[in-house]
Amino acid sequence: DSMTYFNTITASILDLNEQMVTYQVLGSTYLGGAHPMTAIHPFTYNFSDATVLDNSNIYLPGVPTDSIVPVIKEALARQLGVTVKGLDRAGIWSNQLTYAGRPYISNNTLYFHYDPYEIGPYALGAVDVAVYPYEIDRFLQPSVRNLFDEGF
Repeated sequence: DSMTYFNTITASILDLNEQMVTYQVLGSTYLGGAHPMTAIHPFTYNFSDATVLDNSNIYLPGVPTDSIVPVIKEALARQLGVTVKGLDRAGIWSNQLTYAGRPYISNNTLYFHYDPYEIGPYALGAVDVAVYPYEIDRFLQPSVRNLFDEGF
């Protein structure tokens, strides 16, 4: 019972409005190992300044990226229904959660995407941490803040 080698890539739109579009590109490859490797690459394109959002351009100048990490840990703990101290018991390698994942916007929420093995075992899968705009707006560039609905 052997699997055939494969490599597939599919893209879909997660969110679209007058200001931005968010795509999700999914790649899956099987080369004979224990399981296929799947990578999800979500990204948001900001029409107003023709940029793809990433951790180098979404924050105000002088905001150290490590000031974002506690906000992400809090949001992930809330998402998993544990305390920040309980993240390890919930399957997260919290000592590896030392950087902001790949940012994208969907559903008026800023997500930080981590691929399998980045902050947890393969079985955990990809992790997308939902951070609400009001939790992080003090760090964000005005051009990014404008991508969210008013009222936060």
